[in-house]
Amino acid sequence: LAREGKLLTHTVIRVAASQFIDQAPYAVGIVELTGGVKIMAQIADCEPERLSAGMPLRVEFRKVQEEGEAGIIAYGYKCVPAER
Repeated sequence: LAREGKLLTHTVIRVAASQFIDQAPYAVGIVELTGGVKIMAQIADCEPERLSAGMPLRVEFRKVQEEGEAGIIAYGYKCVPAER
C-alpha cells in the first residue's frame, strides 16, 4: 500500500473504550491513499480541531495499545500529517 494519502472524513472520539482512555480525545478517519485504496485509521500528532477534508497524511507503523496485566503491546498503522 501507498504510504501517503489524504483525509476524506473523520470523527473525534471523546468517550473512549477502556483500552484507549488515556488517548481520548483522538481522531479516527477514512484516508484515501495514493492509488485509491481507502483505509480507516487513527490520526495522531495533530489536534483534532486542525483536521480537515483533503489534508495530506502519511501512514506510520506505531504502538496502538498496551493490553492488560501481561503488558501485551499491539502495533498497527496510524496516520499523521504529511507536513510535520
